[in-house]
This record gives sequence, C-alpha cells and structure tokens, in this order.
Amino acid sequence: MSYLVLYKFPPETGIVKFLSENVKLTGLRERGLPANVIHGHPLFVHGFNNDTPDKFFPVVGVEWVTDNRTESIGQNFREFQNNDDFRIFLQEYKNTPSSDRTSSNEQIDSLTKAERIQQFIHNTESEVIIAGWTNGGHGRASLRWLYEAVDGILDGVCHDIMKTFTGVKVEVNGNIQMNIESEQLGFQTWGFEVSLKIIQPRLTYRAKPVYPENFIGGFDVHLRNSKTVFEWSNGLWGFSEIQGSSTR
Repeated sequence: MSYLVLYKFPPETGIVKFLSENVKLTGLRERGLPANVIHGHPLFVHGFNNDTPDKFFPVVGVEWVTDNRTESIGQNFREFQNNDDFRIFLQEYKNTPSSDRTSSNEQIDSLTKAERIQQFIHNTESEVIIAGWTNGGHGRASLRWLYEAVDGILDGVCHDIMKTFTGVKVEVNGNIQMNIESEQLGFQTWGFEVSLKIIQPRLTYRAKPVYPENFIGGFDVHLRNSKTVFEWSNGLWGFSEIQGSSTR
C-alpha cells in the first residue's frame, strides 16, 4: 500500500521558483548583487557549501518552517473506484520533477494499479521564511538594496501564485526583522527575514487497505447451576446484546 501526499502549491520549492523569476527583474544584478535564491537559511546552508563568503553572499534563502492543519474540508474522506481520469492525473503528477514531490515513481505506479482509492483532504497553513543575507565592507548597504528589492516584489509574487494556483492563498505575515547581525560563521554578516503565510488544501491518497476481520466472532455463556436462559438480539445501532431470563 502506498500513500501520495499532495500540496497544490509546494511551499518551499514554489516560493524559490517564483521569487527567482522576479528577483531577476529588480536590477540587483546590474548593481553587482547576484542575489541568488536558494533552498534553506543562508547561515546554515553556507556551512555545507564550499564557496568562499564573497562568492556565496549576498544570497536569499527560502525556508519552510511550520505546517499547521487548520480545518477539514467537507467530510474529509471519500472512497472511489480507480478510473482512467485518476490514472491520467497520476501520470501527469509523475511527470513533474522528482525534486518537486515527496512521492517516488514506484509509489505513484502502485496507486495506478490499485482497485479502490481513499482520499483525505484538509487545509494547511504553512509558514515560509525568506531570509536575505550579505557580508563584507558594503554588507549593510547591500542589505538595504536587497531588502528593498525582495520586499518590494512580494505583492507581485503572491499575486502571481494565487492567479496560477486556484484555491491557494499567499500573504506576507507581517513579521519582518531587519538589520540582523551575526558572526555565527566567523565573520560579520547582516540579514533580514520576512515571513509568508500559505493557506491551501492538502490531499492524501492511498490504496484501500484490507481490513482484518474481528478476531472474536462470538462466544457462549455458561453459568453453573443456573436456570437463566441467554439469547442474542440486535440492540441499538445494530450491536448484539445478550438478554437473560430466569426459568425459575
């Protein structure tokens, strides 16, 4: 049995893509600020990167930090017979880059062959942090330009995502931190952090499992030296009841 977990808009990967496309249009590169957009927080990513600080910074990192369920949608559950439409949907999902999805090709193929499918759906509220960091003698000035450019394009980024992915809501969370200083890497760095909130449905599909039968199908009651007679009957909600009457 395989599970398939789907976000309509992948929180971290999606923000990286849309932000990268829009940062190119800000003119930062003409100022000598490449402002590459990467996965993860820059201060942590640099620790695993072989680039020198001057080559790595300035950089904008995108980190998915929390994911909270907010509510179930409808009855939250439905079951249906596998069909051609669902198989086509699975094949289209399989064609997306593997870096954009959790499920492997083998999991998707397993669902394609299943007879009956179960679906669960609920809303999630994800928090994604956009962190811009600079270093060097012009680090603070570079940080100002980086912040103005990134924060300035966020309205357009959020708008584009919501127009592209119906049912997805993206907004700036209002929790903005500026002029953060750190020597965590052994040299001076400056940064800012902006929080985005993404609200969207999350779906989980799985092949219908085979449920085990009850281990106890029934039992007999014997009372020594008793004249009470026990009989089965269907009680409230269809559960079996044992009723007794005395023969004395």
